[in-house]
Amino acid sequence: MKVYQKLLLVFVFLYLPNPTTAQTDPDKIKKVENDFNFLLYFKREYERYDAALKYPNIPKTRRDSLQVKKDSCYNKYVQKAKSIRENADFYLPVINEAIKNGRVESDQPERVLYNHVNTLLPFDGELNSVSRLELHKLVKQYIIEADTLLPAKTEAYRKVGHDVGSYKLIRE
Repeated sequence: MKVYQKLLLVFVFLYLPNPTTAQTDPDKIKKVENDFNFLLYFKREYERYDAALKYPNIPKTRRDSLQVKKDSCYNKYVQKAKSIRENADFYLPVINEAIKNGRVESDQPERVLYNHVNTLLPFDGELNSVSRLELHKLVKQYIIEADTLLPAKTEAYRKVGHDVGSYKLIRE
């Protein structure tokens, strides 16, 4: 009888969660991923309206409308970046765990479009997208640690010698 009790105890302890290997809550991971998706969405929309304003033949009324949308997207982008920076204690455990594991525990696509491209025209997906892990590293490096916005272009884009873009401070 004592052997069965010991075996039962062994199995019970095997199935109990191990506090030394704490896993990040899946809901927390989803929240972080959604916030990063919104951050990139606002970044891409800002870039889209900024690119549209560079065309010289846009009528004044349309130009004013585009400028309002560009400013709105930029403000949302900056606010989302500030929110992530101010709540770094919420985001850092998820980011650090992803970096430590070398992958992001997410049910979302592995790569995400990083900067605005006209998807109706041919474009290089490798130059204009980043992996989720790279995105986590970028958010940690630029938004949380350096207190800036994300770089305008991906690292792959910069390596081939294209436009580097600018780094803007979040603080104004």
